Amino acid sequence: MMTTIRIVTCALLIFSFGAISCSQEKERLGPRAEDTTASATADTATFTFNPDNEFLGIGVPEFGDLDSMVARRKIRALVPYTHLYYYIDGKERKGVAFEVLNLFEKSLNMQLRLKPHMVQIIFIPVSRTQVIPLLRDGYGDLAYAGMTITEERKQEVDFSMPTITGLREIIVGGPASPKLHSLADLAGQKIYLHAGSSYESAARKLSDSLEMRGLPPIIIKHVDPYLETEDLLEMTNSGVIPFTATVEDLARLWSNVMDSLVLYDQIPLATNISYGWVFRKDSPKLKAAADKFIAKNARGTLMGNMMYKKYVENEKLLPGMYSKKTIAQVKALNAHFRSMPAGINSTGFC
Repeated sequence: MMTTIRIVTCALLIFSFGAISCSQEKERLGPRAEDTTASATADTATFTFNPDNEFLGIGVPEFGDLDSMVARRKIRALVPYTHLYYYIDGKERKGVAFEVLNLFEKSLNMQLRLKPHMVQIIFIPVSRTQVIPLLRDGYGDLAYAGMTITEERKQEVDFSMPTITGLREIIVGGPASPKLHSLADLAGQKIYLHAGSSYESAARKLSDSLEMRGLPPIIIKHVDPYLETEDLLEMTNSGVIPFTATVEDLARLWSNVMDSLVLYDQIPLATNISYGWVFRKDSPKLKAAADKFIAKNARGTLMGNMMYKKYVENEKLLPGMYSKKTIAQVKALNAHFRSMPAGINSTGFC
């Protein structure tokens, strides 16, 4: 249910912001030849695709470095639709990606002295599995998605300097999951991960080492790409899946409201993990501008620490549906219906 709501919300978000973005772009640039043509054919065609009417400016691939983006007056940022990075709260957009990239936009415009003709960050919500393909194919210019810097990914995209370092990836189990005393206990166990994620890469390396020792391999199950970290943790917390993996910091955040999670932080899956912004290859000017900004705002700086504390250490920002009060109410309701005599409970609560 939660994943369906997120997908529908993303679709409505893309449609809404596409319309707003196109309207604003036309106001700034004034009439164009394409607009005149589209108007002339409006009465004779049910629908005519016009690049000016594309959703969020991603209907047509665009390449080039920062100078090309300045000329277009937009930098397209790919972000995951999740409460940590980018989400809608009423009429407001929030999330660490939204706040940080808005600061980057302001810094860039001041540096280039472009006011009032400002370069704008256009936020495009996507699943993480789409980030690299969309960047590579020209449908985005950068990504702020909490992506681990790996040698495999460097073959396809470029990364900024690290925005955060020293992270650890850990296994997370649920209330009925087999207990782990070492990573070797994962032999023959199922773990649910995103295809192509750094977690999958680490799990496969571990599985190979277990097989070399004569142990059964880890059974890696791929999950829907639209499921986010909180979805997998919720499924683990409720016992739907036995194990998943995530960054320790996020696991600790969500364990504040999902009290059945078991965090195996004493046996990390991977250590010394670093995150960075992601760029299309051959964007040295954009990367240089981003690195200059990140050097002053990464974790360890005043601004970086403030953002980290606000979004990664603050359980009050978690959606209300995950609050302890709400979870306690749901548990109490379920317990109530379970206690009802047979034949009365037809509500579907189980």
